[in-house]
Amino acid sequence: MKIIFLETLRQLNECYKKLNEKSREMRLGFVWDRLPLISNLSVLENIMLPSGYHDSLKVKNMVDKIRDELKRYNINENILHARRNDLDAFQMFIVKFLQAKFYNPEYIIFINLLNLFVGEEERKLFDFFRTYGSEKFVILDYNGYESIYRKNIKYERVEFYQWVTRDLKG
Repeated sequence: MKIIFLETLRQLNECYKKLNEKSREMRLGFVWDRLPLISNLSVLENIMLPSGYHDSLKVKNMVDKIRDELKRYNINENILHARRNDLDAFQMFIVKFLQAKFYNPEYIIFINLLNLFVGEEERKLFDFFRTYGSEKFVILDYNGYESIYRKNIKYERVEFYQWVTRDLKG
């Protein structure tokens, strides 16, 4: 797992813009609060929609995979038919993560996470990364959070443009 620490919101937006451009060349999945769930769709529909545009998976197979994934991350499958407003911060995070994961990206990029999580939910977030972290996970967050990350998970710190040039080849 890699983390790119940034100084300002402007830098964060510039990085997202660059990554969005890169997503035309390769599959990148994003987990960010600015990428909303569609409020009139269920959790199941929100997870299935992005991958449905790109892959031809059978609905039954996809539902079974989503159920398995929710169990894997200790989320009750009863949320499958819930709407966005019925979810807590960690459940919302998992739904957005599953949207990205089922898109089958080369990297899943988590943007500005820690401002959404406090207390117990922050612990769940770090448990998630400790348990399921992957070399294909990249976190973009602010320098001010570095000590929190350092206390909670193992990661490789990288510079944004170095990572884009080396790992995203360009």
